[in-house]
Amino acid sequence: MDLEEDNDKVGGALSPNSVEFRASIRKLQRFGNIPVTGKIDAATMKLINTDRCGLKDSTNGVIGRFSLQGTTWKKRDLTYRILNYTRGIPRYTQRRIFRNAFHLWQSSSDLRIREVYSGNADILISFVRQVHGDPYPFDRAGGTLAHAFYPHSNKGLSGDAHFDDDETFTTGTSDGINLDWVAVHEFGHSLGLEHSGVQESIMYPWYKGYIPDIKLSNDDIQGIQALYPKPTERKVQTPATAKATTKATTTRPRVTPRPDVVTPRPTVPDICSSTIRYDTVFVGPGKWTYFVVGDSFWLVDRALRRYGPWTITKFYKHIKTPLDAAYLNKLGNVVFFKGSEFWEYDSARKLKGSGQIRQYGLPSTLENMDAVFTWAKNGKTYFFKDKEYWRYNDNSRRTDPGYPKNIRKAWRFPDYINAAVKWLNNRTYVFRGRQYLKLQKGKARVERYYPKVIADKWMKCNSKGRGILDSDDP
Repeated sequence: MDLEEDNDKVGGALSPNSVEFRASIRKLQRFGNIPVTGKIDAATMKLINTDRCGLKDSTNGVIGRFSLQGTTWKKRDLTYRILNYTRGIPRYTQRRIFRNAFHLWQSSSDLRIREVYSGNADILISFVRQVHGDPYPFDRAGGTLAHAFYPHSNKGLSGDAHFDDDETFTTGTSDGINLDWVAVHEFGHSLGLEHSGVQESIMYPWYKGYIPDIKLSNDDIQGIQALYPKPTERKVQTPATAKATTKATTTRPRVTPRPDVVTPRPTVPDICSSTIRYDTVFVGPGKWTYFVVGDSFWLVDRALRRYGPWTITKFYKHIKTPLDAAYLNKLGNVVFFKGSEFWEYDSARKLKGSGQIRQYGLPSTLENMDAVFTWAKNGKTYFFKDKEYWRYNDNSRRTDPGYPKNIRKAWRFPDYINAAVKWLNNRTYVFRGRQYLKLQKGKARVERYYPKVIADKWMKCNSKGRGILDSDDP
């Protein structure tokens, strides 16, 4: 008996020379789209030692393309809720990362996916460690980064995404584990996609590292469109007066089954909650100020009296929510932005124009923008995204040369803002998290004694009634 034959007998299927072992290695190599040698060579070792998703790879025998798990969501309007956050990344940035991740899948299908802030949600997102209440414990730092559950029965854990909080998640840097990529990948599972053997695909199971501009590959798009129809324009009827008064009161533990819901209704955010973040704030026709969160909006008048909430898609029926930004342009039209799209409405709420933001004269780099306002000092409009801003000419409908520029250097307020507005007093207000800033008159500087709390000053959460606040202006 020679040594090779002896190793086969002693090691059995675990022996590197056994037929079973080599078959497993070849299967791994084929799925990983690396040279198939049947041996643990350098390329195979690199693949094995690469961090990856915790879900098992497809067993349908199809190599080199997307795979469908077999279950889908039975409805097209989905909600998600973030139960907690990881350390090291601001919460508002994590919310943006998850929103952008869902937007990638939503923009290639007829799904609508929005965040809710309390109560029930279809997809629950959490950062957990090791044993955490499902049958798949994490393994500390390295190895498995996250896992998500397929749509299955559309109840209980279906769609939920768990991120290993022993990992060091980051954004915008090659250090640590890029949360942006991991989120897009896991949410693909939440919607029904299995792993793909295409290396360029988001659904490739092995972590790829930091990618500055994440986009779905053709393989990903074909996969999601095999599950759900291609995106189409939505037709929404708009009753003249509609007021959302029903709040979701059903809650569930993370791991127990979710109650059946015959007619899903949006959860109205609590505007006095410290966790609420406004998607956009703008002054519309009639000098009403709109505060928008998801599908809901409130109106505030010049005396800072609050009314609402209502459902914004019942008044502006073509837009998609959650919005990125909105403003009143020089024509007196309200312009909404979401992802790569815009919608422009006149004062009678008639759609005057829509399409890709490049048709509005904006660069594609402003997709998923943060905020927009027109500065009273020069009449120019400013668009903000992440750490940069662009100056825009409403007359020529083009951005000015020499942009983008750094927000902190020019405006001296923090980047990654949520919203901004030129208010009725011709002063600019910037909203970030639960607080807001007021700019000095005619200067790119913040007034003294700011920031202040939005809920206290604009929404009067610490006051009785809806009368005038403690000052003429917020």
